[in-house]
Amino acid sequence: TASSELLHEKAHRHERRSINVNPFDNKRIINDIKNNGGLIIDTPWLDLILNGQKTWEMRSNKFKKQGYIALIEKGTKSVLGVARIDGYSHKLSINELEASEKKHRVPASVYRSDNYKWFVAIKLSQIIQFDEPIPYQPIKGAVIWVKLGKQDDVMASISKKVGSLGRKTSIKQS
Repeated sequence: TASSELLHEKAHRHERRSINVNPFDNKRIINDIKNNGGLIIDTPWLDLILNGQKTWEMRSNKFKKQGYIALIEKGTKSVLGVARIDGYSHKLSINELEASEKKHRVPASVYRSDNYKWFVAIKLSQIIQFDEPIPYQPIKGAVIWVKLGKQDDVMASISKKVGSLGRKTSIKQS
């Protein structure tokens, strides 16, 4: 029935897949975050990313960042997880946004509005949600990206959380 298919789809969205993590990847994650920093994302979008329901974060333009980034919840001064940038889309058309709605989760009523300007997708994978938020010191003027590399206590906390994942961990895959 339609309702049982919907329940199955919801259960599948929350499914976590276990993958092997190379211990050297932990160093790469930390080095990437030192270089890239953290992306500030508003709710409900960050919640959807951390729950594995959203793999594209929509922005108005591409960035030069590659590899792993910290995921920061707007207005909380907290790092909630990490993710890997797998690439960026070109500027998407309305038809392309409609066809990829399950990836970006922006409702049609929003992206069809005249003032919508976020047509570029940051494609995310290997999303790791931390069990507890990591506070960071806000940097004046940071509204999209926060440089975390010089905040030793924050980087140590991220390293500890990523390192504690061990050789086998539960990571949301796209």
